[in-house]
Amino acid sequence: MPNHLPVLVLRRALALCAVLACSEAPGTDRPPSPVTLDASVPTPPFRCTAEAEAPVPDGLTMGGIECIPVGARSPAAPEAWPDAAALASFRAPVRYVSPTAPPGGDGSATSRAFSTLAEALVSLRDGGGTVVLARGRHQVAQPIELRGAVALEGTGALGGSDLVLVGSDWINVRDGAARLHHVAVLRSGGAERPTAPSLQVSSGGSASLEDVRLEGGGLGLLVDGGRVDALRVTIAVFAGDGVRVQGGGSASLVRAWVHHCNRGVVTEDGVAHVRESLLASNGTVGLLLRGRAPGNGAASCTLEGPSREPGPLQCLARVALVGNTTVGLAVTGAPPGESGPVVEARRLAIVDTRAWSTPSGDGVLVVGRAELRVDPEATTEGSRGLGTQVLGNARAGVLVTSGARLSLTGARVAFNGGPGVFVQDSAAASRVSYNHLQRNHGLAIGVTATGAVGELVCNAILETIPATLSTNLGAVPVGDGVSVSGAGLGSPETLVVRKNTVRSNPRFGMVFFGRYTLMLDQLPGTITDNGYPIGVYGPTVRGVGYDPQAQPQRTPAVPRGGP
Repeated sequence: MPNHLPVLVLRRALALCAVLACSEAPGTDRPPSPVTLDASVPTPPFRCTAEAEAPVPDGLTMGGIECIPVGARSPAAPEAWPDAAALASFRAPVRYVSPTAPPGGDGSATSRAFSTLAEALVSLRDGGGTVVLARGRHQVAQPIELRGAVALEGTGALGGSDLVLVGSDWINVRDGAARLHHVAVLRSGGAERPTAPSLQVSSGGSASLEDVRLEGGGLGLLVDGGRVDALRVTIAVFAGDGVRVQGGGSASLVRAWVHHCNRGVVTEDGVAHVRESLLASNGTVGLLLRGRAPGNGAASCTLEGPSREPGPLQCLARVALVGNTTVGLAVTGAPPGESGPVVEARRLAIVDTRAWSTPSGDGVLVVGRAELRVDPEATTEGSRGLGTQVLGNARAGVLVTSGARLSLTGARVAFNGGPGVFVQDSAAASRVSYNHLQRNHGLAIGVTATGAVGELVCNAILETIPATLSTNLGAVPVGDGVSVSGAGLGSPETLVVRKNTVRSNPRFGMVFFGRYTLMLDQLPGTITDNGYPIGVYGPTVRGVGYDPQAQPQRTPAVPRGGP
């Protein structure tokens, strides 16, 4: 085998990007099949009992789960109209609409309801007001524009007030602030326009969605230069994207449930802040943040969400990405010469990403001029492995490539079908520290000659499983806890390695190649039961914990028995 790691193209990350950019429509003629791990390495379950719950790390114990209810809430048996207390709170003027109302009503009372939404909106004109929708199926047979401060109030998103879009019509919010509450927007037909949105918020418009369900059709929610604040929404069964934010638009999704779409949530030069949500069983990617660094993001992020002050950040907190296909979370960069997105993620669960075909199935992909910071507050040994969980994905847990940047702290990266963390192709990881990496295939942490890493501190690196990786140099058998071929960071180039627990890796516990300064501080007893403890082939070593007599003169082969 080569003396240093080749690029883990896993057929090259550019091929992965091509997969992400493929057709909007999922290949219904070829259902994805999960890639399972070796039966001897079962993935611990990380799921909730209820389907509409997001399993996220509780931050208290490793593997501990908090189940957060997500999606639109609705009364078990919706009434014909909203209750009197709700009616009294609606913004005047109020217009009532019932699909069973006789002709001739003026919308002024439930007994004189309009029969169509279009009639009610015409009566309000652009001055705003509230349209109250009775229980039932309201046919929308023409495009609807919401202008001014208009609210649509229904009786429930499940079995309550259904707006049924006929053909390729849609609802568009522009030049005003709209509110949708306890309403479902469903699509009837429209397959001839797979990109037609069910709900669009255009530049100059904003929308507040609460307990809303969008289901069926080509595209669910399109935020094209506008702004959306969504609380408890269900967006499901779309041939294209569940949510797409583009043209400088922004979306805040809290307790959202986006499932069975081709792509779950996507930004294209837009902003998405996602918190306490479940993105599951989507056909191509769970969450894709792509394009230029936004100016309308947040200045800072916390577990409670983004700051009010504007800045470059997109914030993810307590989000579960479960059972998506190709990649769970992708953060991809901008055109040459421009900065890509900067994303902060806290307590995510990225679990069971499946492979559509080879190569695919990564939990996290960071590519191009993009930066991902995972659990940045995790800076003590007590926080190790309590943050983001990257578990049981078909290929790499975290793949960083093509000039991207990563900081990974406090995470648990385990039971993945490929390496736990892999950095290649001009990408760099400033910190990979305070993480728990266990039972990944091939490598716990790998850095190629064209990648870089600055700090490996206080990680637990355990029980790597021998595997053969498909790379640009062919098949490469590996079985190391840590293998670094690339340069360290800084000037002069330095890699800091200290206080890691490295145990039961079949070849090297840690092996280093290249020309840089290796600042090594590993106490006795912290590197045990590996094929070899530490190998250094090129770097200048400073510090303690390295015995040159204990390493082989040549890199040994991977022990037999690996896949």
